[in-house]
Amino acid sequence: MAGSQSPIRRMVLVMFTCMIMSCPCPDARAQSLAEIDQLLQLLSRRDMLGNISLDPQLLEKAMLLDSDDLSVRIKAEQFLLSTPAEHEQFLVLLSMERMGNEQRHRLLTILRHRILMAPRGALGIVMEPRNGMLAGIEVMEVLRGMPAEGILRAGDRITHIDQQEVRINSDLIEIIQSMPPGHEVQLSILRRKPRAPERLQADDRQQELAQMSITVALGSVDQLDRFGSNDNPRTNRVLMERRDLLRHAEAVLGPVAIEIPVFQQTPGLVAGEGDPRNHPEVQSIRQFRRLIQLDVVDRADMNTNELQKIFTQLQVWAKEEGQTPSSRQYRRAVVQLYAEELRMMLSGT
Repeated sequence: MAGSQSPIRRMVLVMFTCMIMSCPCPDARAQSLAEIDQLLQLLSRRDMLGNISLDPQLLEKAMLLDSDDLSVRIKAEQFLLSTPAEHEQFLVLLSMERMGNEQRHRLLTILRHRILMAPRGALGIVMEPRNGMLAGIEVMEVLRGMPAEGILRAGDRITHIDQQEVRINSDLIEIIQSMPPGHEVQLSILRRKPRAPERLQADDRQQELAQMSITVALGSVDQLDRFGSNDNPRTNRVLMERRDLLRHAEAVLGPVAIEIPVFQQTPGLVAGEGDPRNHPEVQSIRQFRRLIQLDVVDRADMNTNELQKIFTQLQVWAKEEGQTPSSRQYRRAVVQLYAEELRMMLSGT
């Protein structure tokens, strides 16, 4: 493998502990595009981060992220995942020179989880797919058990949300999903007035519309799953903006990428004959699989031939002669872990 560098080895290695992945999402915080723009401005003007007051408790927990004690690291990670602190606080932490690579890896992992997994709001309506001549967005159906039930009606036309005009369906989706569940929004709608008996046969287009203002507390996008939601992370602008922010944060504040040659004359010493989960190739493929699951990396970027080649070379490495029993056990464990990660990646699990 000398002279050949796997594409996944060039990626930042971030350890996702089981406790991180099983932890519930942080308290809902508004993920508006305006907020993301503000965070991007902070990244482009790093001197501005120095003017932000940092919560001492956050700094204390962040400094524990490279502790040798696993239980201490897990507790610190859980705290940082669940704290209601603003995301700009994490950018301040990442900008501090005293943060080592391991702390940066873990802080970026936590920030990625907080931003990508942050709940998004939902009304619970089916919108007219065509854009007609009338103003606003027409409600075709109100979904049972969702916040709009009993408040909106089929035929209503939503023209403004919190005084922001909405012209097309994506405008509404972008505004609503940039707010957290439970947040109250004010909707300006046009609703057909009841017809007089003598006008029951009149054309719908001639029916008078009454302008109304109503308040709705948002539900969650997750509730839409039971209705067969077609939420697409590749076209949803809110999710796309969140991913772009994370890529920029990793590029500006992430740890320095280190090329780690796995196969030298003594390959077992690359990661140390300790925990096989800490072997660079195991860490690389595990992180790559998680980034694909979070849609941060496109599955099309997966080089199957290269992954298989690495697996084959690991197998050869594990069978080298002259190993001590502990070294043989360590290398076999590395191969088994890599094989399991590769299986899950190729199967999409």
